[in-house]
Amino acid sequence: MIISFTVSNFRSIQNSATLAMTQNRSIKDSEDAVIDQPIGSTHPLLRTAVIYGLNGTGKTNLLLAINRMREIIVYGHRSTDGDHIKVEPFLLSEEINEKPTSFKIAFVVDGIKYDYEFSVTRTRVVHENLIAFPNNVKQNWFIRNYNSKNDRYDWKFGTNFKGERKSIKNRTLQNVLYLSKAAQDNHELIKPIIKFFRQHLNVIFSENNTSFYTTKMLADPNRKGKLMHFLNDLDLGFEDINIESEAISEDILKLAEHIPEKTRELLAGQQILKAKSVHSIPGTEKTIEFDFSEHESVGTQQAFSLAGPIVDILQNGGVLVVDELETSLHIKLFQRIIKYFNDGNYNKRDAQLIFSTHTPAAVDAIDFRRDQIWFTDKTESARTILYSLADLKKVRKDLKSVRKGQKISKGILEGAFYTPPKYEEEQLTLFDL
Repeated sequence: MIISFTVSNFRSIQNSATLAMTQNRSIKDSEDAVIDQPIGSTHPLLRTAVIYGLNGTGKTNLLLAINRMREIIVYGHRSTDGDHIKVEPFLLSEEINEKPTSFKIAFVVDGIKYDYEFSVTRTRVVHENLIAFPNNVKQNWFIRNYNSKNDRYDWKFGTNFKGERKSIKNRTLQNVLYLSKAAQDNHELIKPIIKFFRQHLNVIFSENNTSFYTTKMLADPNRKGKLMHFLNDLDLGFEDINIESEAISEDILKLAEHIPEKTRELLAGQQILKAKSVHSIPGTEKTIEFDFSEHESVGTQQAFSLAGPIVDILQNGGVLVVDELETSLHIKLFQRIIKYFNDGNYNKRDAQLIFSTHTPAAVDAIDFRRDQIWFTDKTESARTILYSLADLKKVRKDLKSVRKGQKISKGILEGAFYTPPKYEEEQLTLFDL
């Protein structure tokens, strides 16, 4: 579970932006959306968070930051000396674009809370710090700081950080996190942490197609049952889904001219999985199969693509992050998916869902808490700011606080919680011919 995530100097985010999944105790409505006593956290946590904002205000950048942090942690050990770290600093300020990008996350794994932070430039790790709280007792495990005056790293390991330490330190490149290197070397204390980032934090963007993930789950007899139960509950119109295995044809490989010849030879004859939806023929007891990718609607394909990651997170626990969750989905289907996370009767493993959306109606229909609703906005200097509806008056003194019984969707549409776009009627004269 994520307690909070903070990022600074990343794309449109100049100053620190923090997304907190902790409950605001002054808000008493929708208690089902609260994880009352998460083991390892001293505060009740929220099951879901929704992020609104105009196009270009930084919603996607916030989710990209979560994903970029995950990639640097999980795949950073693959870097070789001289490889650039994939960070994109805030470019609209000459003062800050050469400074490090910083990530900080507080999270819970197997009943233990961790605080982990790191700062990086494109060429090196500047700072890294890991703190653990077993039994809610603080333990500093390691700190790493780059000393620019001496061009070296200053290290400090806590006495509770048992196991191999210095030899891993000596093998850690300047452009690789110590956490990543320790995970690669199978450090016992780091294993559950890296497992969280690798298996229990999944970030999906609107251009991603995760249907292969759902297809692979359906091909497993031990996993198909619950996944089909979920898909049937969404009432997508088919009776069943069959998975067929077929070889990659030479004709298809020849079309992919960019694939090297050796790779093409390795792929030739390999099996791929294809989903076939089963439909009943009205007035008969017969059924017919549809090629899922060719004959099902875009909305059905989107629901299918999301189904695998959703069921996996709900079954095993973890955090699912989705950019523009509502894409191609009917509002009722959209609401149903969120209910699976917000309702503890379905969400028994305390999984979390963080998503951005352009669908204001979902707020009223789902009855989100004010501390679950977040907004991105941009200042006059074009930097992103992030705040929750619960903290509206603390951050935006120019806006009115939310009244009891106020329709949140109406406020979103009217721009009551963020700076509305400046459209001018005379601009339409540009299209007069």
